Amino acid sequence: MKARSDFDYAYLSSLLEYDKDSGSITWKHSIGKAKAGSEAGWKDSRGYIKITCNGRTYLAHRLAWLLHYKESPPDVVDHIRGVEDGNKINNLRPGISCVNQQNQRQAHTRNTSSTRIGVSFFNGRWRAKIYHAGKYIFLGYHKTEEEAANAYLESKRKIHAGCDI
Repeated sequence: MKARSDFDYAYLSSLLEYDKDSGSITWKHSIGKAKAGSEAGWKDSRGYIKITCNGRTYLAHRLAWLLHYKESPPDVVDHIRGVEDGNKINNLRPGISCVNQQNQRQAHTRNTSSTRIGVSFFNGRWRAKIYHAGKYIFLGYHKTEEEAANAYLESKRKIHAGCDI
């Protein structure tokens, strides 16, 4: 996601309260249907919390960064533990896009054969593969889904910087 230049700390901090220990962002005042003290935002289909203020929609983890550090967030704010709605300040770090993308922990929703990342059922066997440097690397066929998942994780830990799974 491209960095936004409209993070106005004075304006947004007048509307929103951030709790660094819980990661929650609440409304300071009642605005429209939102009541003072209620949690701001909604969860999108990918699990990210989004908050709309004055017709502009923000990702909650970027607002958490702004409200905690009182400065515009970096281009990429990465969830260290890969939990999209885990907006505690100790779960957020500045990142770079390629590392952030490799921090994925769940299989894509289009993979209907396995819930494990990097694993799919193909021709009666479990196949493991990983994406690195613009191409897929085949990690072999395995008898069980768990063996394929272990092959993927072992490879991921070796080749992806910032991988903490």
